[in-house]
Amino acid sequence: MGKTILKRKNWEIFLVFIAVQFLVLPTIMIVSFLFGPGPESVTVRLIEFFVTGLVYFSYPVMVGLKLNQLVSGQEKFKATSNQFITACIIIMTTGYILSLTLDIGRPWEYLIPMTVIPCFLIILSWPARPLKSIELRRNAGIWEYVPEAFQFIVWPLGVWWLQPRLNDLDEQKIRIAE
Repeated sequence: MGKTILKRKNWEIFLVFIAVQFLVLPTIMIVSFLFGPGPESVTVRLIEFFVTGLVYFSYPVMVGLKLNQLVSGQEKFKATSNQFITACIIIMTTGYILSLTLDIGRPWEYLIPMTVIPCFLIILSWPARPLKSIELRRNAGIWEYVPEAFQFIVWPLGVWWLQPRLNDLDEQKIRIAE
């Protein structure tokens, strides 16, 4: 059985991210050559969005799922539901697809980015709250987990600071008292 995401070393995750990037970029260039007149092709932009999104959101989502699993038995912890995160992913994906395919009039063209950006931030900062709550042994307030949320948002670099803390959490007994 393989290691969980909480037991991986920071350099392992970072190297996998870099290796996947070197595999993804040539693939996107080949698809761009085959499908369209250039990077402005809707098909190419959609494929790029899904492949890049899968790579970029994989680490925060896997960590968030594992941390939610760790705190699932805690009565005092108010966890963010997986359905809420799934809804944010669906809203963000739908908004991006609509922004590519629809030619919306002037007053409505800012509506889609105003829904996509908050969903993007919610998904990437989702694991920060349970992480900080586990460390503090109480429900963390929003200002207490902002630094961790920023590290998840810039996760290819933030993994160097987050992963050692996650390694320590996996070996602890989780208890949230208040």
